[in-house]
Amino acid sequence: MNMLTHLNELLHSNGGSMAELNSYTLAQSAVGPPWQGGIEDSLLLIAAVAGIIVLLGTAAYWASRYKKCPSNKILVIYGKVSGGKSAKTLHGGGAFIWPIIQSYQFMSLEPMWLKVDLNGALAANNIRVNVPSTFTVALDTDPAMMNTAAVRLLGITQADLEELASEIILGSLRQVVAQMDIEEINKADETFERNIRELVGKELGTVGLHLITWR
Repeated sequence: MNMLTHLNELLHSNGGSMAELNSYTLAQSAVGPPWQGGIEDSLLLIAAVAGIIVLLGTAAYWASRYKKCPSNKILVIYGKVSGGKSAKTLHGGGAFIWPIIQSYQFMSLEPMWLKVDLNGALAANNIRVNVPSTFTVALDTDPAMMNTAAVRLLGITQADLEELASEIILGSLRQVVAQMDIEEINKADETFERNIRELVGKELGTVGLHLITWR
């Protein structure tokens, strides 16, 4: 309303002219409506907040790609890894997992207690013998053995892993018994124990497992 009053005064006052009217109109156009400044400030604020949210989200995403390995697990990184390997394994520490080209899984180092009863096995002197045993096995933390486990066991369930280990132990026990006389076996001396540890340990190592105890 003030604007219309002023225009009217310019047109009807003494000395008023069309040139003055044009000048006033151009000046008001340059200033813009009174609400324009508030909208621009709001848009700038929204853009600033959106930018901060995007930056924080991006930082959080990349931070989440760094995976720390607990002391009781093995971290297996697969996909595109350095050195031409099929997988990279870590025990402890951590590693950055590149999106799209890499993925990861954890493998447990928790011991497994396996009751393996060998029944009716033939000793070297053709006498059948029973060998009830309990074995404690787990994944090995040796770098080469961890890589073997990653290749042979990654993704296998705990039940399947225990069944596989039991089958390996059972087959190895048969070989040990077949190489010894019944008298040597009954003595349960260091020779029998050493043969079991060496042969069973060797066979378990082919899939990345380690023999901890036997009794």
